[in-house]
Amino acid sequence: METFTAKDAVSLAQHLIQIDSTNGTVPEKACIDFIKKLLDQAGIENQLIYRDPQRTNLLAKIPSKN
Repeated sequence: METFTAKDAVSLAQHLIQIDSTNGTVPEKACIDFIKKLLDQAGIENQLIYRDPQRTNLLAKIPSKN
């Protein structure tokens, strides 16, 4: 497993900030899709949960090291 550095955290934050998730214009689903893709690439089990497909929640299960 790769180490997530402070530089990685800054890069992730920069990408998320660039996604338009303004209320009333573009829903936050674009942010969720971006994070889901990262979790999928890392092999982290995750699931989208929603009532409205544009108002999505993301649930991720990260196994413990014990």
